[in-house]
Amino acid sequence: MPQISRRTSGGSIILIVLIITSLLLALACQYFNTQEINALVSGAEANDLAYEVVIHNEFLQTYSFRIIEGK
Repeated sequence: MPQISRRTSGGSIILIVLIITSLLLALACQYFNTQEINALVSGAEANDLAYEVVIHNEFLQTYSFRIIEGK
């Protein structure tokens, strides 16, 4: 009986580690995408360019950025 208990707790630990790792990777992706968006917007505004930012996924902050011709 104790071996079954250890096997179950080992699987639970692996599952918890995978969930935490996935969450940390998603948060890192969100952070770096937000920083990149801010840098692109600041550069476009500093050069007096019109731009368009489309956020595709709010959680991960995946986006499209393009400069619009003429302002």
